[in-house]
Amino acid sequence: MRTPYPHVMDPQSIQPNHQPKDPTPSQFSRRHDLDALRAIAMLLGIGLHGALCYAVDFPWPVRDPQQHWGFTGLFFAIHGFRMPLFFLVSGFFTAMLWRKRGLKALLTHRFKRIFLPLVLGIITIVPLINLTVASIMHAEPKQELKQAANPELVKETEKAPSPNELSDTSLFSAIQSGDEATALLLLNQNSDLLSEDSEFGLPPLAYASLMGLPSVVSRLVELGADPNARSRNGGTPLHCAAFTGEAEVFALLLKAGADPEAKDNKALTPALSALADDETTRWIFGILRIKYDRDKVTRGRAAIFDQLRSLGVEVPEASQVEKLNSDNRSATEKQLDAFIEADVFHHLWFLWFLCWLVLGFSVYALAASALRITAFPRWLIRSPLCLVWLLPLSYFFQLHMVEGAFGPDTSLGWLPVPHVLGYYAVFFGFGALLFDVDGSGDAGTGRFWWLMIPLALVIAPLGIDCLHGGIGLRENLLPSQEWYRHTGVAVQVLYAWLMTFGCIGLFRTFCSGKSRVMRYVSDSSYWLYLAHMPLIFWGQWWLIRYDWSAGVKFAVLCCATTVLLLLSYECLIRYSPIGTLLNGKRTR
Repeated sequence: MRTPYPHVMDPQSIQPNHQPKDPTPSQFSRRHDLDALRAIAMLLGIGLHGALCYAVDFPWPVRDPQQHWGFTGLFFAIHGFRMPLFFLVSGFFTAMLWRKRGLKALLTHRFKRIFLPLVLGIITIVPLINLTVASIMHAEPKQELKQAANPELVKETEKAPSPNELSDTSLFSAIQSGDEATALLLLNQNSDLLSEDSEFGLPPLAYASLMGLPSVVSRLVELGADPNARSRNGGTPLHCAAFTGEAEVFALLLKAGADPEAKDNKALTPALSALADDETTRWIFGILRIKYDRDKVTRGRAAIFDQLRSLGVEVPEASQVEKLNSDNRSATEKQLDAFIEADVFHHLWFLWFLCWLVLGFSVYALAASALRITAFPRWLIRSPLCLVWLLPLSYFFQLHMVEGAFGPDTSLGWLPVPHVLGYYAVFFGFGALLFDVDGSGDAGTGRFWWLMIPLALVIAPLGIDCLHGGIGLRENLLPSQEWYRHTGVAVQVLYAWLMTFGCIGLFRTFCSGKSRVMRYVSDSSYWLYLAHMPLIFWGQWWLIRYDWSAGVKFAVLCCATTVLLLLSYECLIRYSPIGTLLNGKRTR
């Protein structure tokens, strides 16, 4: 008779001195495959964050001049399934630990392995990331870095100076810092109006409109700058001014002949750009390194709506404008928003989410014990029919994510964004249920991995194009723009589940046996992910000075970061108290 709990060993949960009572052979069968899969999901984060510097049209604190659309696709491909997969595996091991050792042992273990590392990370790694980013932002201009690293370029510059390049770099730096006097002086020396800022892909007029510099905007228009010039994303200077709520600049651009109904690559008009939600606006302001004053932006956008209405241009409904123009939230609601919107955790947010999900699982564990629930029906969990209920449930939460991105949002504040927490709770909860019916790995989850993974990769471009644009598939395959959003969300959710199940089946096929190498990778992956962000930022900034291709820079960045972190793990972490905190006691 088959036991209802085909329990397995969690490589980081069960120590030799904590053996379950009256164990059966199946209870001691390790899940090397899922342990390796969890480690690889962690390590993919290094590649994901490393790629953002070279992705086209993607906001990131460090922007390399060498960019390629392939890295944009790589980011979306990884981001679309990596964290959902990680949370599913975490739910699996959480249920395993509970079934083997009880709820008290589970909470104790998660407190030591998740909550304490999170606290230490908040007081060490997060401040180091903030310091790193701040240092990079005040570093030398990119052109000077290239010259300092290339003596031949310095000699060439001395013989035949290139004032256009140097002035462009200085001009954008002056605009970024809000130094209108310097920007005007530089425009008098050099009036090249067609150059683009390498970081955001904006021409001078669009950049000055975004930053709200009326005098610079006026001077650029006098010099002949096109008020309808398009940026990389298809937006005009009017889109930029509308988004940041710069009503004075908006009026200057309209007077210069800007088209108030121009549409960018996502079919957004300036009026729709001014309707961006508070979360998106705050995020973009952070990327642009602009101080976010919610009241100022709100008043500016409302004034912009008035200008458009006076021109007879269609604007949002009066109720929406009124909502933008007034803030009737209570003090409690404002405080809750502050807790949600605060950037506290950076890339450590997943540990905070795990704390919430483990607490939620504890409620389920108490109910399951009281009701004597041992497992849900197998056909509901392990068969392809599970997608019948998983897809609609995931779709509901994904539909509330920020538009324009393929994959789930992140939530960096003390209070998780509800729809983001709900989305990951679906994967975490399914992983917990999966343990009871597929704990030993002999059931059918992911058995069609050879079909699931290729299918997911085939449909991914359609989902990316529907949500982000730039590929051209949606115009040919879908009847109208109304289909874009819902089709993209549906494809994103299907992609996440296909890749998750496919990776489970792939690793069960090829990584189910013991491996000293994979065990070491598994142990070290936790530390590598926690500590990688400062090295990624510094590496991206340092590589800007070299005229290598984006692919070469990305490879050097990821390899160098991984090697340095592995050395630090072996020499400083593995046998230290920190290593014990992360993975349990290790002896030489």
